[in-house]
Amino acid sequence: MAKRKRIRINSSVVNIHRLALSLWVYIASIKSAELAESSSFITVDIIIMTRRMVPFGASLLLFSLCASLTRAQMGNQKDCVKFENNVCGDFDPNFLCSGLEGDHRFLANALWVVFGFILFMTCFCITHDGPFGGKLKGYGLMKKWYPKAWETMDEVNRGDIASRLHSSLHAIVVLGNIPALASCGIWGDPLANNCRSVEVFFSITVGYFLFDFIVVLYYKMAFWQVFVIHHCCAISPYFINNFIPNSSNCNYLLGLFIQVEIATLVLNYQNLLEVTEQTNTPKYRVTFYGAYVTWILARLVLPIYIVVLMVDVVMPCYKTTWYAVVAYGCGFFVLTFCTIVFLFIMTPDVITHLRGPPLDNNTAKDFTPVDEAGDGSNAAAVELQETGASRKSWAPSRLTGDAEALTSEPRIHFRSRGASALGHV
Repeated sequence: MAKRKRIRINSSVVNIHRLALSLWVYIASIKSAELAESSSFITVDIIIMTRRMVPFGASLLLFSLCASLTRAQMGNQKDCVKFENNVCGDFDPNFLCSGLEGDHRFLANALWVVFGFILFMTCFCITHDGPFGGKLKGYGLMKKWYPKAWETMDEVNRGDIASRLHSSLHAIVVLGNIPALASCGIWGDPLANNCRSVEVFFSITVGYFLFDFIVVLYYKMAFWQVFVIHHCCAISPYFINNFIPNSSNCNYLLGLFIQVEIATLVLNYQNLLEVTEQTNTPKYRVTFYGAYVTWILARLVLPIYIVVLMVDVVMPCYKTTWYAVVAYGCGFFVLTFCTIVFLFIMTPDVITHLRGPPLDNNTAKDFTPVDEAGDGSNAAAVELQETGASRKSWAPSRLTGDAEALTSEPRIHFRSRGASALGHV
């Protein structure tokens, strides 16, 4: 046994060494297309040497090819037109520099979509123990970390909670749009349509929505119809920008708009605390109010800023160009629904939480919380559940006027992710 264990450790060290070497080469490949092409041999070596690394190695190989093609298309970007001081002048919305309309642009963008799709599918499989009814093999991270909560969930809710990992990862990945926009020198220019590097993140976003669309259609979680409409709306401007010839538009605004995903991180963590019955903890209170503040900043202030720029600067220049009209519609759609969710779902939820348990005088007078555990934790959970703070909690909830009428059934309420679906691009 000791010998076998030692061999496994040595094998893991070799794999880590090879992986580190490969990652170093891939970082270098961003700056050199030639290095990216040669680094594919290292990826192939990883695939051959360890079977467990096949999916990850394949993703790295695809990343290498994408980086090579993307880098090759950035050569002429310095010759593109820049729009100074947001003045239309002789601006032609159909104009694209040769750096964007190169021979490999479509292929590079398509490969980045595939890379994003594989990346987020891998995250889903890592979280779920048997994704898509066992059709794919999963690692079961949620089951290992939170076995009690996982066992109480049905298949639909398991798919929902597992999907939150890759939605959180996407919220982190799209932060790359910010340095990408800065590297193109178009920061603050709503009219610019010549940023090649930002298309990398646009393509990854397309890959995310394509995979999540499959998840939504398969599991049909609560309000899944909303997700279908949302995903169709969200993917449209990015797909048009990257894959319809001569249709790149408003790179700066599109890159900023997807930053509303920042709120998803807090919402997903709030949901995790809810399904693991931690709604009676101080960190849940901080997260609950933090989600509200984050929503205001990321899904109200930011969309308003973008829509104002769109109306004042973009519309007079792009006018009724068809692909710009699609972007207009998506912008107003997102702002409208972010506002609706804020006014009619999140704000009443916060107000109810601040007011405390809605008990009438007779019930409050004789109310004695049931404490099955004997340590007060269940009573606290019931108390907090009654405030309306836990929008989808598996903690026991009192559904009638009788203080002792408890049930372990989850409340049917507008889910955290459901609210976020209406708020991001």
